[in-house]
Order: sequence, then C-alpha cells, then structure tokens
Amino acid sequence: MDAMVNINRYNRNGWVDGKNDERLSRLEKNVGERGEEINRLLKVAEQHDEQLRQMQHVIQHQETRLEQYAQNLTLLNVDIKFYNEFLGQFITPVCQAMLEIIPALVNKQKFSRDLLYKMV
Repeated sequence: MDAMVNINRYNRNGWVDGKNDERLSRLEKNVGERGEEINRLLKVAEQHDEQLRQMQHVIQHQETRLEQYAQNLTLLNVDIKFYNEFLGQFITPVCQAMLEIIPALVNKQKFSRDLLYKMV
C-alpha cells in the first residue's frame, strides 16, 4: 500500500463493516494502481521531453552546418569568378601571344638551320 494513501478505517459507529472494508481495500488498490500509472506517465513525459531536447540540438547543429555550407559556397563562387577573370585577362593573352610567336620562332630556326646547311 502506498504511503500517500491514508484511509481512516473508522466510521461514526466504530470499525468499518465487511462490505465497506472490501470497498476501501479496492479503493486503496485502485489509488495505488493510478499512482503507478501516473508515475509511468511522468516517466514517459520526461523521456519525451529529453527526445525533444535532443531533436532541437540536432536541428540547431544542422542549421549551423547549413550556414557554414552557404558561406563555403559563397567563397567558392568568388574563387571561380576570380579565376575566370584571371584567365581572361592574364593567361589567355599570354597563350595567344605564345601561339603567334612560337610558329614564327620555329620558322626562323628552320631558316637559320637551312642557311647554316647551305653554308657548309
């Protein structure tokens, strides 16, 4: 019997008769069972509360990671634009100049070699 349940087993005339004693016993039993059910419900509520806290933590962590990914994506876009401009303004003109100069140098070397062979 639960310590919370304290039913006085006296009526006005003294001790409670058999029927009332049986009813009081059932009442005590029911109160004890309800107390156990309430304890189980409190335990379930605490577990539910803990799960909600864990889910909130996971959601906050995911939001932080998404913010980091967005920042990284922005930096990558800036890098791509920089490399694109760098290629367009510096590397491409140098390569075009080399494409124009190399054939001329090869022709000049052939001419020099041919001239040297003719002299020998």
